Amino acid sequence: MNLKTILLACGVFCASVSAGEIAVVLDAASPRGKLLAEAGFVLKPYDDVLPVLAADACPLAVVDATPANLNALAGASDKLKVFTDKGGWVVLWGVTPEGLADFNKIVGVDHILRPFVAEGVLMPSTPDPLLRGLDPDNLYITTDKPVTGFSGQIPTLIHADDAWSYVLDTDDIAPFSSFPSANYWRPDDKGAVIGTDRYPPNMVNGLCEDWQLGFTIPTDKPEFVKWTFTFPRPETVTAFSIIPDTGYRKIAQLRLSFVGSDAKPVELAVKPEMTRQEFPILPTHATGLTLEILKTTEHKVAATGIRNLWIKVQRSDAFRQKVKPLLNIGVLIKYPMGTGGIIVSQLRIQDRELIKDAREKKKAILCTLLKNLGTGLGTAQ
Repeated sequence: MNLKTILLACGVFCASVSAGEIAVVLDAASPRGKLLAEAGFVLKPYDDVLPVLAADACPLAVVDATPANLNALAGASDKLKVFTDKGGWVVLWGVTPEGLADFNKIVGVDHILRPFVAEGVLMPSTPDPLLRGLDPDNLYITTDKPVTGFSGQIPTLIHADDAWSYVLDTDDIAPFSSFPSANYWRPDDKGAVIGTDRYPPNMVNGLCEDWQLGFTIPTDKPEFVKWTFTFPRPETVTAFSIIPDTGYRKIAQLRLSFVGSDAKPVELAVKPEMTRQEFPILPTHATGLTLEILKTTEHKVAATGIRNLWIKVQRSDAFRQKVKPLLNIGVLIKYPMGTGGIIVSQLRIQDRELIKDAREKKKAILCTLLKNLGTGLGTAQ
């Protein structure tokens, strides 16, 4: 009996099984396949996903998260458990709405999904070991189209809306909620688009460094200072956070009302400072949250603003044990299982990237992740 056989019999993957080799279940001619090959990895192609779980397979696999592949994995939970218990990792690349139900079965979590838009993608203050060596600048993918406000303002680059494909939920429900369109505040305003401060989704885009990335709110009508975030499903709200703008009238007091709940509204005193202010909420089950600006400071311009806000909702201990976001939003997530696990990557790769440096930045993200998985850093919980 050789060493490889002994190690496998003991439930341990042999590191010498084609050292540095990655099993892949995706089209080699696709943008993803080309990027992997371009990155210099030694690839072992498979036509089907289940053979990558075999005892003599590579301990690291990159799998196109097609509905068919996800369905096959969801129906082979025992084989997947053996694979991950031995330290194997499966990177599922590009979960879509069509495959979400099976993906949820695989990871044991009832996720929801939304399209990625122009928003901030950041590393946490204490990065997971899987991101060790990644330059945070590689997450900063912007277009080459600057937006400008007034004469003399420093141009602000528009963040790319095609760097990632879809976002899985963690504990901020605000970006997954529906709320009024730009016409609610400015009827027939056709200029309320990405890159302007009249674009309502800027309230939840995770960006706050420039006023064009926030949302300016007219205050000359009472309905403009009150609107509702409707959740995609009932949630238990546990906290609310806001970064108010300070360019015009500064927000001094807010009222939060809980839709679909008997809970009394809560009023929050907001400091007239452009800092993140967090307010714990007594856990309240609701179908939405109505925000009303009660008081502002005086200014000659009848407007106020929000750079960003967050609506934190309850997630169980089981959820937090299973779901380990690697970034501030759910586009790169680790799901530990045994000494291995599942990684979901929502990086969007195109044959022809329209944004300068986007391909190299995406390659750096992918290479860092796969190299760290290959050196065993993925075992950190």
